[in-house]
Order: sequence, then C-alpha cells, then structure tokens
Amino acid sequence: MKRSVASELEFDKIQLIVAARAQSGSGRRILTADCGLLPAEESGRLARLTEAVERLLDEDGRLSFAGMDDALYDVAYAACRDDEDLRDLAERFEALGQDWPIDHARRIYRRLGDREKYLRLRLRRMQYGADYQDLATFYWEQGERQQALQVAREGLKKAEGRMDELRTFLAGRAKAAGDRQGYMELQLAQATEHLTLAS
Repeated sequence: MKRSVASELEFDKIQLIVAARAQSGSGRRILTADCGLLPAEESGRLARLTEAVERLLDEDGRLSFAGMDDALYDVAYAACRDDEDLRDLAERFEALGQDWPIDHARRIYRRLGDREKYLRLRLRRMQYGADYQDLATFYWEQGERQQALQVAREGLKKAEGRMDELRTFLAGRAKAAGDRQGYMELQLAQATEHLTLAS
C-alpha cells in the first residue's frame, strides 16, 4: 500500500523517535543486558520490545517498514522503562504536531494522570462521537458525572459520525439510572443509523 507524503513524513519522524529511545540510557541497557539476570519487570519489557522489533522484520531478517506504522509505535512504547520515559515519548509525539502522534501523546498523558495535558490535547480535536465518548469517559472516571453527561449530550448534537461508542456510553448511563425512554431512544438511534430506503 502506497503512503501519502504526509504519512511518509510522520513515519520518518516516528523512526527518529524510536532511534532516539534506542540511544537513551534505557535503550543502551537493553542492548547490553545479555547476562540473563534482569528483574522480572525489565525482562517483560525487553520481551515486548523484542516482539515489537521482530514484527518489523521480514522473512529475510531485514527491516521492512511497509505498512508497519503500528509496529513502530509498539517499539517506541516497549522501549519505555518507566513513567519518565513515557512522558518523554509523549512530549516527542506531541512535538510532531500531527494528529496520530498527538493522539498517542494524549493517551499517554491520560495514563500518567496528567489531567491538564490530556485535556489540552483532547479539547484540541472534538470531531467524532468517539472523541466525545473519550472525554465523557474521562470525566466519568474522575467522578465528574454531570460534566461527563453534558459532554456526551453535546457530542450527540455536534459529532460527525463514529457515534457507536458515544451512544453506548449514554445508553449504559440511562439504563443504570432507570431511564427506560432515554435508553430506548439511544438503542433505536443506534439500530437505525445506517438504514436507508434501499435497505
């Protein structure tokens, strides 16, 4: 599959990030840690890194990056030893200024509990139902139930597709609250979304 010029540039930048991670202290430790006496956590991380790198190799053992963007991200994640490494990776992804790496940065910040950075990146792009569902779920998990429901309802009005997750989120809340009518309306909208006169 042929990549667009923008995709090629993003791919090249991710390769540079992976290379930088490999040159870091933790990356060098991976290369020199062949004594077999690593702690279980480090051994597990090393196994994930090795598995991610192996997915980049073709049958001849050469690096093959065709269609392997996800595998490069896997390598970058697997090279992270701790939260500090993850934060560094998120900052590097964010600095690329492109949607997909920023999406990864946002997920890392959420995982690290960095509310401010997560929200800044999340609010930067609110287009699809899945975007609103992600933010609503975040607020719900933070105990901000009313804010979560407000964001989800706003998403029903403003989002441009990918509504399944958002409707599922709201339907679950309606069911738990005993709101039968709201639950049925959401289920009906979900079931009929793709129906046409021809179907």
